[in-house]
Amino acid sequence: MSGVHEGGCLCGAVRFRVTGDFEHFFLCHCARCRHDSGSAFAATLFSGAARLDWLAGREQVRTFRLEGSRHGRAFCGRCGSALPLETEGAGLAVPAGCLDGDPG
Repeated sequence: MSGVHEGGCLCGAVRFRVTGDFEHFFLCHCARCRHDSGSAFAATLFSGAARLDWLAGREQVRTFRLEGSRHGRAFCGRCGSALPLETEGAGLAVPAGCLDGDPG
C-alpha cells in the first residue's frame, strides 16, 4: 500500500494525489461510519506520513466534523463524493472508493 495514488470525485471536479505509504486499511462498521457511508461499513485507508496534494477543484472540497468526536469527512461540494480528510494529529484518512486504482 505504498507509492503514489491518484483519485477524485464522481463528477470529476476534484482530483488529488497521495504520495507515501498507507499503514492501515479498515472496514469500520461503527454507527458513525455506517451513517456517514450509507452502507454497512466504511472502507478507509490511513497514513500518518503521506502527503495529500489537490490537483484540481480544491475549492469544491467541503468538510464536516462531528462535534464532540474525532469523526469527520471530506466530500465534493458538487456531487457529494467522499474525499481524503487530513485529520488532526492522526494523519490522512482516504476513502478507498475515491482512488482510481488498487492501492495494493
